Amino acid sequence: MPLLFALTIFTSASLLFVIQPMFARMALPLLGGAPSVWNTALVFYQTMLLLGYGYSHLLTKYFKPRQQVLIHCGLLLTPLLVLPIAIPAGWQAPTTDFPIAWLLSLFAVALGLPFFVVSASSPLLQAWFGTSEQNRNPYVLYAMSNVGSMLALLAYPLIIEPNTSLAIQSSSWRWGYLLLVLLFIGCGIRVWQRAPQAVISQNMQPTQSINWQRRIKWIAWSAVPSSLLVSVTTFITTDIVAMPLLWVIPLALYLLTFIFVFANKVIIPKQALIWLMPILVMLIILTMISEANSPILLLLILHLLSLFVVTMVLHQQLADDRPEPQKLTEFYLLMSLGGVIGGIFNGLIAPLIFDAVWEYPLMLCLALMLAPWRKPKPTNRQEWLKLLRIPGLMILITIGLVLGIKAFDYHGQSVGYAILFSVAMLVAYTQSRNPLAFGLSLGGFFSVVSIIGFSQSTVIYQERSFFGVNRVVNSANRLHLLMHGTTLHGMQFLDPALSKRPLTYYSLNGPLNEIFQIVNQQPSTKTIGVVGLGSGATACYAQPQDTWRYFEIDPVVIDIAQNQQFFSFLSQCTPQAPVIVGDARISLAYETQPFDLLMMDAYSSDAIPTHLITFEAIELYLSKIKADGIIAFHISNRYLNLEPVLYDLAAELGLLALVHEYNTDQSVLEEGNISTKWVIFTKNQALYQQFIDQYQWQALQNRPNDRLWTDDYSSIITTLYAWQ
Repeated sequence: MPLLFALTIFTSASLLFVIQPMFARMALPLLGGAPSVWNTALVFYQTMLLLGYGYSHLLTKYFKPRQQVLIHCGLLLTPLLVLPIAIPAGWQAPTTDFPIAWLLSLFAVALGLPFFVVSASSPLLQAWFGTSEQNRNPYVLYAMSNVGSMLALLAYPLIIEPNTSLAIQSSSWRWGYLLLVLLFIGCGIRVWQRAPQAVISQNMQPTQSINWQRRIKWIAWSAVPSSLLVSVTTFITTDIVAMPLLWVIPLALYLLTFIFVFANKVIIPKQALIWLMPILVMLIILTMISEANSPILLLLILHLLSLFVVTMVLHQQLADDRPEPQKLTEFYLLMSLGGVIGGIFNGLIAPLIFDAVWEYPLMLCLALMLAPWRKPKPTNRQEWLKLLRIPGLMILITIGLVLGIKAFDYHGQSVGYAILFSVAMLVAYTQSRNPLAFGLSLGGFFSVVSIIGFSQSTVIYQERSFFGVNRVVNSANRLHLLMHGTTLHGMQFLDPALSKRPLTYYSLNGPLNEIFQIVNQQPSTKTIGVVGLGSGATACYAQPQDTWRYFEIDPVVIDIAQNQQFFSFLSQCTPQAPVIVGDARISLAYETQPFDLLMMDAYSSDAIPTHLITFEAIELYLSKIKADGIIAFHISNRYLNLEPVLYDLAAELGLLALVHEYNTDQSVLEEGNISTKWVIFTKNQALYQQFIDQYQWQALQNRPNDRLWTDDYSSIITTLYAWQ
């Protein structure tokens, strides 16, 4: 019977972690803007999980075991009426610029009922197990639940998505849900058989009441790791390496901590983690203050190891303080509430109040304060005040030293800061046995150094949106650079005589110049469309008589490109050109004037929006260009090879396709020329031959992808260079 319960809870957890990315993928073509869709989806999932846990708690609290079986088995049958999962008929993309309510409504209508029912499975099954299987530990089933979650998490991008379409995934999920119903009925039969004696046994064992102080601890021990998970993921995928699918690793480590702490055996000694935790946190604080971004592999290991150790310590606190099985559902309800609080803080609040990922060090310091005390806690007001003297004194000393060090020259500052860091870390570590003092000491040190300004970088502007952090960097008073995390999105000379020269991926030595050399040979007035604004460097290929239109999803990028203090490409070269805000696939659908050239420049980041490069998307683009027009794709990427994807799309649509890659070893900061790769689609045989004859463009080679990308199927992993 324990195996039956374990298999049931494993199945329910697997279904939950498959349905989340599956349905969000379904919604992408309707709404676009992958970051906003995924952020909204996360809030929905966490909220529904909280509701499911709340339902389980109320069911076990107010109904007898046999009544619980009847109610929940009846509820389990209702999602069969709405399966398989799909976008409901009649749902069209909204016309508003901020359609969060529309998207939440779509998730609720299409996904709400099955997600709610499955999310209630884990706490309910554990409660039933505790009722029917006396003298057994029901919490071990939570470890099994997270095993199912982690395996499903890894299986979706690695196995399921590359090999199946969304239609097959949805159909398979329905069969998986039917299996879950049968397994649940089997567990219900077991509970029904054991119900009378289980009630008697429970009546003989009065439970201990839970005070609000204990409840708040459960919420805090859950909220901080939840927030830390999102913080670490955001930080490493923007400030270290924007590698696709990298978000899977932090989430897998997060789930692994639940498996370890709720297992029957001690996997990693608690004291070893408590000893290692302050050392790792101090190293993270130092790397963030010094803005270290290499060596990449070492930094990735450091951040991921810190996430694992800190989360293990806090989740071990949860596991050690878990109540008796009769209070199990309330325990999980409060854990879920903490997860929602952490998710909402990171997904909705932090981007509004911070201009960088400052929630990351904040959560690390809070985690230190929540760690176990290795010295006796203060017992009176005098002892608490004495404990807080060190953090206060450290903040005052740091302020004085930073202000003093800034008076020296650059080399003197470097030595001064090295001494300051060493002393500060030593003082902070002396308080590592007192979590509150330690957390406040490090938090105060980081805040002072960040606010007063240790950084030697030349960031002149920084703003954060739901799409990430954008920075404008001054390079030697000679160039301005636009950075999105670690990805370069534009560059301009400050010298007025050179300010109209397009640089980086759009330089005069690159393929884009060759595209315009041929397009501009046409005598007629041309209409140019650009998807992806960046710094606006493409504007300086404009001819006076041309009509240009830009499409950009991030309002912050638009503000930066239009601000002449940062970049003047738009104001100098296309001052009248409109910039349409929103996802390009939606915006292009409303365009009525056909384009001579449509540039798709949304693929130059290391994480691409897949919904812009599907069969349906290319069909839309073809309907928006002239019969002899050109679609140009910018596909420079450090990790993804999109040539096979584009080859399949061109072959399916009967298009002529060419590729040209420009490689250079010249310094980016010296000349503004960097390696870049472009692909063009056209139906015009003469233009096709002209690119080959004049500039030696090459036909896309017959290197087919695993299958054609459509709105129903796409897989990033098949485009990874390492995978190929």
